[in-house]
Amino acid sequence: MWLVENRTPFATASSWVLDVDGNEIWVVAVKAAYDIAPDGQCRISIPQSPVLRDPVQSEKGVPLYETDLGHPKVNTDILLLGHAHAPKGEAVKELPVEFRVGDLVRKAYVYGDRKWEHDSEQYSPGEPEPFVRMPLDWSRCFGGSDPKTGNPLLNQVGCGLVTSDSLPNVEHSEQRLRSISARPDTTGFGPVPCHWDWRARYCGTYDEEWKTSRSPLLPKDFDPLHWQIAPPEQQYAGHLRGGELVVLTNLTTPEASQQAGRLEFNLPQLFLEFETRFYNGSRIHADSYIHTVILETDYPRVAVVYHMSLPCFRNGNILERTIVTQKRRPDGAQMGRS
Repeated sequence: MWLVENRTPFATASSWVLDVDGNEIWVVAVKAAYDIAPDGQCRISIPQSPVLRDPVQSEKGVPLYETDLGHPKVNTDILLLGHAHAPKGEAVKELPVEFRVGDLVRKAYVYGDRKWEHDSEQYSPGEPEPFVRMPLDWSRCFGGSDPKTGNPLLNQVGCGLVTSDSLPNVEHSEQRLRSISARPDTTGFGPVPCHWDWRARYCGTYDEEWKTSRSPLLPKDFDPLHWQIAPPEQQYAGHLRGGELVVLTNLTTPEASQQAGRLEFNLPQLFLEFETRFYNGSRIHADSYIHTVILETDYPRVAVVYHMSLPCFRNGNILERTIVTQKRRPDGAQMGRS
């Protein structure tokens, strides 16, 4: 019962989730990981990255990965985990970084470590220290808790709000932090936890009416955007299909880059088929969509998470298994860049 028969070289896992009205949905995830060569060729990673069932944090509580399972999404999430890299391996004090996936573009400006400096009138950013490699996780981005109200900002593990803080290494490309009172937009590339306001604002209303008429179901005004795990700027409208051009700038080591800190490749295409069998003899064939793209630029590697979601209503107890097959070899693994 509830088995996944995996006939692909990729990692798979399954789960049950409930929709807003409490109906059961059978979810099967396939996570396809590829190593990216300097010429843009993508080859299937050995070993494959596992499908994550739970979020992963650093020892300091910084979000690193989110679950690869979960609910259906209206948009493909794009996440980036890694470092900024000086393009020639020579230390710099500041550096623009950028990635593109299809027509989605994300930019930021990266500084070396800095402290607030105080003159007779105000605090201002100090001179950045040179760096060759700079982490891009949420702890290096603007955020934290407001010192006046104690309320957390969008990025709850960030820095730059108080004079004892380090300044953020990662800043918005057009909104630089110039004073201690400034509140520029937060720029970060990693997963957003469900309790951060980016996602919590979509949870709906949990009031007395919900308690008496809906609990324990989700509120009627629950918005499925809550299930998106990427920052809003990294949610690709609709779903990626594979084959889109990906460009990484100053996000890979000189050895992994094609030229001047730039690496280009096409997002691999993978054609999957899902056949779900029930104990009553019935079978349902379903397709998948790209749920999440994870750019792990230090390797460099890309992981593409595909989701098949099947509403089962009252048939969950007679679901035997889902068989996952590959219709044909992924174009991206054969051709790399086109």
